[in-house]
Amino acid sequence: MRFPEGSEGGLRESSGTQSPPVRSVQCLGAVHITDRRDEAGAPYRASADDAAYAIFELEGGIVAQVNSSWTTRVFRDELVEFQVDGTEGSAVAGLRRCRYQHRAGTPKPVWNPDLPRTDDFRAHWQEVPDNADYPNGFRTQWEAFLRHVAEDAPFPWDFRRTNEILIGGSPPPPRRPRNAEECRGMETRWSTSAS
Repeated sequence: MRFPEGSEGGLRESSGTQSPPVRSVQCLGAVHITDRRDEAGAPYRASADDAAYAIFELEGGIVAQVNSSWTTRVFRDELVEFQVDGTEGSAVAGLRRCRYQHRAGTPKPVWNPDLPRTDDFRAHWQEVPDNADYPNGFRTQWEAFLRHVAEDAPFPWDFRRTNEILIGGSPPPPRRPRNAEECRGMETRWSTSAS
């Protein structure tokens, strides 16, 4: 990813690009479904947010909007998708596919509220080819976390790393949320139920 000229600060990622620092954050957590049912069918009142909405303003004029909700109905190609729009084009990446559209290949839609749309806007996007066969990312990260807790192996996706990326600050010392014995039990359940 290329960031605008003059974008200062940020953290240098392994790809060599400089990530711009976050200038401001606006966020909202919400409970949209207040009454739920547990696995046995018994009703209970929800106490945890089921949706989060955030807008990040990054240095250099970059604005990122991130929404995550367990209550939305899926109307897209994949369960989770990320869209990045820039002056040279756009990309949409999911867990399995990535498509892009260069600005030169972007059709010019004309809006007429009296006529139905006949353009297939998705037909103008190109598929990014798979160059490797990647493992399940959730399982890979979960296994790395369990090794971190049980064996004190390195774990790069902790609060400290997130804080460095977002604000370039010095976070409090990391603490482990569970003891090693508890995580060993979780690791056993994962390996017997996941494939």
